Amino acid sequence: MNPGSWHIRSVAAAQPHRVAFAQDVFNLENPTLAAAFASPSADRHEVVAQAAPAKTFVVLDENAAAADFTLISRIEQRFARGDLPPLAATLKLPGGEASKNDPAHLDTLYRAMLDCGIDRRSYVLAIGGGALLDTAGYAAATMHRGVRLIRLPTTTLAQCDSGVGVKNAVNRFGVKNATGTFAVPWAVVNDSRFLRTLPDDVWRHGFAEVVKVALLKDAELFCWLEEHADALACRDEPLAEHAWQRSAALHLQHIAEAPPDGGGDPFEADQARPLDFGHW
Repeated sequence: MNPGSWHIRSVAAAQPHRVAFAQDVFNLENPTLAAAFASPSADRHEVVAQAAPAKTFVVLDENAAAADFTLISRIEQRFARGDLPPLAATLKLPGGEASKNDPAHLDTLYRAMLDCGIDRRSYVLAIGGGALLDTAGYAAATMHRGVRLIRLPTTTLAQCDSGVGVKNAVNRFGVKNATGTFAVPWAVVNDSRFLRTLPDDVWRHGFAEVVKVALLKDAELFCWLEEHADALACRDEPLAEHAWQRSAALHLQHIAEAPPDGGGDPFEADQARPLDFGHW
């Protein structure tokens, strides 16, 4: 039987995976957010500049908004400065698994983005914990086959793990993450100001992920965590910042780099997924 004729070409579709650590990114003097919106590639800047004006659609975790009553006004003031794609709308959604369990939240997101005229040159700015980032990221990845996503994780767990990854998903049919995508975000910005509003238990939750990635990839970090465990639990910010940044760097390295330094499997084509250790 004739096996057919194959035409094979490499598709150059690589996108830089950018993760920034900063403090108070909605401060008018802080340049981090403007850098996050800028094109990751100088070659694309001219094309983007010639396109129709982009907009920004903000998806905000209700828990983050409740923890900081100034947050929405600071967001609006930052966009009013005029150096970011204009703010089209801000939509608040429940945080936690509730945002992923109810398909109505996803439909609300789609409808609101359509009503605001969000297109593929526009941006979804998702601000919240890991579950909210999952839902907003899935909506962004599937709306018009992909709207640019900028993540602002607001919990320790999201800043050192899920917010840095390339996965988005929602729960369907009683199955966790039953429908989802792999999509490299336009940028990730970890703002330490959000973490100061967290209750003590939520603050400590993120360190479980730091311990896990240390066990997998960095014995020196694991020993350091043992040495400083009490101070970290008592919210020593400089020490915590080191732990989260190192955890995020190890996750990023595993996702983006080839072996032996990285995993070489960013879209999890293989069965073994080291960073999911303990999830099963």
